[in-house]
Amino acid sequence: MDSALFYSEVKDAIEEVAISKKLNQYQNVGKEAFKGAELAVNLFATDNLTLGANYTHACKNKNSRYHCEECAKT
Repeated sequence: MDSALFYSEVKDAIEEVAISKKLNQYQNVGKEAFKGAELAVNLFATDNLTLGANYTHACKNKNSRYHCEECAKT
């Protein structure tokens, strides 16, 4: 089992922005901060078969349209 915490700041983040109801465009939105956690598990089922699964929970700062309310509380 592996786990990790991460925090990253991006100076020139790019995000999808709605221009109209039917049209989106990728635009530079400036500085963004990302934080989160990762968890990975590997199962060695046989000598020739390894099964793996991982989960990542990532949050962006509250200025992003993709931020999660759960992370905004921290």
